[in-house]
Formats: sequence, C-alpha cells, structure tokens
Amino acid sequence: MDQITQIEAERIVRNFLESRIYRFERNAAFLSETEKTILCIYELELQVTKGGIEQFFINPSGDHWRETLAALRKIQATRITD
Repeated sequence: MDQITQIEAERIVRNFLESRIYRFERNAAFLSETEKTILCIYELELQVTKGGIEQFFINPSGDHWRETLAALRKIQATRITD
C-alpha cells in the first residue's frame, strides 16, 4: 500500500468535507448529527480564518449560525459561546 503524505491526507479530508458542506447547504437531512456538528465547526473555522467572523455571516455558512452555535455548545467550546 502506498503511503500518503499529510498534505495529501488533508486534501482528501478537505475535499470530503467540502462535498458534505455542499449537500448540507442543499438538504441537511442527508447528514447525521455528528456530520452536521463537524461541518458547522469546519465551515466556521474556514470562514473565520479566511476573512474573519464577518465572512462567516456574509457567506451561506452564516445561514446556519444557529446550528453552528449548537455545534460549538455540543463540543463545549465555551470560550466562543459564552
């Protein structure tokens, strides 16, 4: 079996997550609760890293702010939610 580099592994994971985000934006019913939690947090981190919290709310990810807040509470990210 060929070894994959960390960069390749990160690309694979990122592509998978982004494909799931696409589905989430169209119909969240396709995703499990765990997937929704991961995707909300991933999308928040991605948008904030790229352009700050404003970018999160300006983009379609901001449409899911309630789900994102619930996801942050679920993982007990109290520094962000309080």
